Parts: sequence; C-alpha cells; structure tokens
Amino acid sequence: MVVAGKTLAERAVEALLPHCGRIAVVSRPAIDLPPLPPAETVLDGPGPQSPLNALATGLAAVDAERVLVLACDLPLAAPLVSRLAGVSLRDPVVAADPGGRAQPLCGRYARSDALAACADLLARGERRLLPLLDRLGPSVVTALGGELTNVNGPSDLEAVEAVLAPRRS
Repeated sequence: MVVAGKTLAERAVEALLPHCGRIAVVSRPAIDLPPLPPAETVLDGPGPQSPLNALATGLAAVDAERVLVLACDLPLAAPLVSRLAGVSLRDPVVAADPGGRAQPLCGRYARSDALAACADLLARGERRLLPLLDRLGPSVVTALGGELTNVNGPSDLEAVEAVLAPRRS
C-alpha cells in the first residue's frame, strides 16, 4: 500500500534505518514488495499466519541481541521508534497509546528472551501478541499524537495521507 508516495514497508524501513545495523522485513510469499534496500525480506516461517509467528520469524532472522520491531502498518511511528531506540529503560519496552493500550509490534526487545517466549507460546497454540507481553512484562513508552495510527483501510489511509501530504503555502 502506498502512502504519500512511499509504500508502508518503505516507511517502516526508513524509520528503523537510523537505529539498526540490519533490517529484516517479514512477509508472505503472496505479498509483492518493492526492493527495500538495505533491508532483506524474510518469508514468514512455518506455522500459523499470525503476528506472533511473524515476530518470531523476524527475531530468528537477525543476530543482534537488542532488536527494534515495527509493524509496516504504522506509517507515523518514526519519532516513536527513535524514542524507543534511545530510551534508557531496560528491554523489553513497547509503545502504548495514550490510553495505555500496548502495541507489541512497535517496541524494543532482548532477542533471545522474546524469541524463546514466542516459540513457547506458538508451541502452545497461541497466535496473539498480548500473551507475549504478559510473559515479558515490558516497560512502556507512550505514543504522542497519532504516532500509533494504524492503516487498516481506506479511511485510515486518507487520514495518514492528510498528515503526510506536503503543506502548500
């Protein structure tokens, strides 16, 4: 999906690039992604098509112990990613909206701990992300404004386009 001239995946890579030595974009074979240099595309691992499995796939694809995670459907999260990268809180730390609702796919994790927890939850048949947060007990960084705006449909896309559109004088 293109938002203000860039795909959601391109925006996610750009948000992570200043903070990461290596970026892995987890996708499914049916999704046609543009080239995303310097990121590499990793196909979703075996198991359920779920955010928990996608997170496990991404964690397994990198070797850094501190890992930033960003869902591609959060195109306004770049400032929040920068705060997550720089905060002195101990890992894990995830973003939450002003109401306190956590967004597990915008966070910083200790890779080995998060990967082990994902694997255990998946082995138990879990598909959701919130049990991962229950297991890991992360600290929280509160999003400002619309940083956690999620693009799920045409009206979300229009709202984000309005925010990202160049201002005309």
